[in-house]
Amino acid sequence: MALAEPPADEEGRPGALTLPAAPAVEVPGPAEASTPPAGEVPAPGVRAADLAAAADRGAVWLAAQAGTGRMTTDGLALAVIALGAAGPEHASDLQRLTGQLERRAPTAAADPVVLGLTAIAVDVAGRNPRSFGGVDLVAALRAELADGRCGDDWVFVTGICVMGLKRSGGTVPQAAVDAVAAAADPTTAGIRSGGGVEAWSTAVTPQAMAAVDTMRHARATGLGARDYLSLSRGSAPVLAEDLPVGVNALAQQSFAVARTDADELARRDATMTWLLQQQHADGALPEYFEHADGDVWATALTVLAWSGRSLTTDAAATTDYQRHSVVERISGTDRYAVAANIAASWADGADTVVVVSGQNFPDALSGSALAGLVGGPVLLTKKASLPGSTVRALKALDPRRIVVLGGTGAVTQGVADELLRYADGVERVTGADRYAVSGAVASSFWEQGGSTAYLATGADWPDGLTGGAAAAYEGAPLLLTKHDEVPSPVMDALRYLRPDEVVVLGGTGAVSGDVITQLRRGLGGASAPTVRRIDGADRYAVASRVAQRIPAAQRMAFVATGRNWPDALAGGALAGQVDSPMLLVRPDGVPTQTRQSLQVRRPGYVGAFGGPAAILPVALQQVRLVDTGR
Repeated sequence: MALAEPPADEEGRPGALTLPAAPAVEVPGPAEASTPPAGEVPAPGVRAADLAAAADRGAVWLAAQAGTGRMTTDGLALAVIALGAAGPEHASDLQRLTGQLERRAPTAAADPVVLGLTAIAVDVAGRNPRSFGGVDLVAALRAELADGRCGDDWVFVTGICVMGLKRSGGTVPQAAVDAVAAAADPTTAGIRSGGGVEAWSTAVTPQAMAAVDTMRHARATGLGARDYLSLSRGSAPVLAEDLPVGVNALAQQSFAVARTDADELARRDATMTWLLQQQHADGALPEYFEHADGDVWATALTVLAWSGRSLTTDAAATTDYQRHSVVERISGTDRYAVAANIAASWADGADTVVVVSGQNFPDALSGSALAGLVGGPVLLTKKASLPGSTVRALKALDPRRIVVLGGTGAVTQGVADELLRYADGVERVTGADRYAVSGAVASSFWEQGGSTAYLATGADWPDGLTGGAAAAYEGAPLLLTKHDEVPSPVMDALRYLRPDEVVVLGGTGAVSGDVITQLRRGLGGASAPTVRRIDGADRYAVASRVAQRIPAAQRMAFVATGRNWPDALAGGALAGQVDSPMLLVRPDGVPTQTRQSLQVRRPGYVGAFGGPAAILPVALQQVRLVDTGR
């Protein structure tokens, strides 16, 4: 996706750049639980000597540029910071450049970027920030940040000022952290500035918030920006080759500061290699990929990254962000778009797609389990029309077969006929009521003698949805029951299937003890199945207990709102496909049982199904803040 050109800047430094929204990515593989030692640079496969040599060449180039007298003040401050990171062999140049910077200090307060970078440089050089060139940098930064913003509305500048003030020994006002937190996009958690999620602001935020980690909103905001950067990059070495080299280097600094796990360490190897490939013979790096001219910002920020340092610290790691899962919101403009975006995780298409009503849950409840059996996604449709997002998903998936659940009262024949445009065949599974539909689905697609069948109330949806993810994982059917009676079509299906185990979902308020008795009597005999109940104090507790049936080996989990069903229905199919559970959250928070389940499972990745209206940003922040102890 092409990015807009940065605005002109009279200082010659980079301007704001809009980042594309983080794409709905394929679900990552299992994250390693091990943690690299603090300061371990470089990543496996990149020799420390190569990075040190590259940083040395970059530092030499920066010192030479400063010697021309034409370097801007912000560039001069960055050069001092980079020379400090490159090693003691550059001490004389560092002091020389610090002297130049001190002579320019009286003008620093006029430009917030220069002010913040100068304060960082002064700390690197070991000078007094309260009296540098006759300027009290601490007081100047405090004044700039008094209202929470440093200069204009470009959050990148506020981040620079926060780090400058913190490194100068000053107290960062809460208003500054609140301003950065307020800029977080409610859907992606990337940092917005000037309209969209902005590259420089997002890249700097994890290290800026790491500097003030104990302040309110700091860790949640830093984690959100980290997640955006990580998901945007995916398996690529950098965020994007058409972004400035400096942005990619700044993001790598943030990954280093926000100390991450072995999976991130392996990705860092590719990032360092990419940056090495950008270096010119004279030691400089270009502003953009394959540009000819050297750029001070790109070179200085990359020298910091190669040295395992950042703008916020001389240490390689300051915060244990690896203790918190990467959280991705998978959303859309409506429930149909959410399901379509979930289906995008089937990047290679799907042989079979399950289509269910997005307006009524009863016939749809068996959809996740069936999708798990056939290895495809669940898409939603309106009763009498096929939504555009569903059509686009079907075109991308290119299925051979589409299975529609429910009669024409749920999905009209006109919609079924339209579905024929996108597959070789369309099958409809119907029945006299929701119970008959669930029985027909089980009898039509599952072979006899399976290990497990799930049973949930057909009067409500929460237990059936979370059970659907477990059923999809186990390749088991999900059938529906009345509160105190097993409907005949369901009992007939269970007699046909002859499972070894029937798992009843929910407490006696959902499924009475009479149902358990009827199951044991109706399925009795020499090969009678074991009948067990999974219950809990509420839907959140039931979901957490159901999750225990899925091993934690994949180190992934998914969450959906416990107040509505469409997002969880489509999400359950994906959760089952990647051997992961579906947990429930409240719109505005994480229940204790869900938090405890995440702590036990220690996932490296949590997918959240639904937009900000279904799961408020504050709830997603709470998911990010769960300490999984990875």
